Amino acid sequence: MKYKNAGVSLAVSMIVSFLVLGLSVEIMRLVSKSFDQTQNLVRGNQVFYGAEGGLEAAFFHHNSRGQGVQFDGTDASQTIAQADPELSVSWKIDGRADSISGNLRENQTVQIPFFWDGAANVGEAATIERIPSSDNFTLEIGDASGLDFNSNPDVVIATWDLKRATIVSDEISKVETFTPTSSDAENPCAGNFGSEHSFVCAGDIFSTSISISSNDSNLPGAVLPGKMSSDLSTFFVGTSGTHNYLLSIRAVGSFDKTGEGKIQNLPFLLSAAGLEFPKTEYTASATVTAGNFEKTIRVTIPERTTMGMFDSVIFD
Repeated sequence: MKYKNAGVSLAVSMIVSFLVLGLSVEIMRLVSKSFDQTQNLVRGNQVFYGAEGGLEAAFFHHNSRGQGVQFDGTDASQTIAQADPELSVSWKIDGRADSISGNLRENQTVQIPFFWDGAANVGEAATIERIPSSDNFTLEIGDASGLDFNSNPDVVIATWDLKRATIVSDEISKVETFTPTSSDAENPCAGNFGSEHSFVCAGDIFSTSISISSNDSNLPGAVLPGKMSSDLSTFFVGTSGTHNYLLSIRAVGSFDKTGEGKIQNLPFLLSAAGLEFPKTEYTASATVTAGNFEKTIRVTIPERTTMGMFDSVIFD
């Protein structure tokens, strides 16, 4: 007579059961992981298109209002709500700063307006704010220590000008430009910067930066059209009426450095105590909220050149 061993059968059954259970758990884990990945992909696409919509709204309102607009994103008009899929997108524009610094590349022109749309949100009508001519601004360029610019100090490395649009009854009646000059018709870099010439020459920034101040009554220049002699203080501070000003800085000389090829840039800094300027690059950002998930995307965009008439350089 044969007897069955119940303990062996039970052990085999348990082993098989555990193997099946383990296999089932692993299959469920893989299915759950695949589901989560699919959900994350769907959510990622929703966030991407939601952020794209927010950034497009920021771009639209920036382009419609111009350089210097600043919306902080707290107003309800800057929130886009979607029902399907359910998510919220808020956007904002950062377009002004209390000082503007940058690096002037060879042959580059940077323009900074002294006026902007001061509306706080998209629901407000355009309100032009201006830097008053009673306030002093300072522009510093350089220094370029160690750079010899082809070993010639009498080379104009950069120049600048200040445009003035006179506003009468909310319309531009005329545009004038204050541009640098030199007392020497043959050599625009002759003499000292600030008294005998107002170009930015290689010799001016060998070991230090140069400073251009709007209340400097000694800084020589000419007003276009007409080429009338003037100084920066008279052109900017000594005026009455309403004006829109635009400062232009441009590199016109070679940025060569002996033995090391071309340098990358020439630093500049524009500042005025207690005042803001429109940035040369603005930042648009969009924050997407979907349930407990939140993502912010930021994009920095160079400003477009504006008001570019009467760009001139006078060497005599």
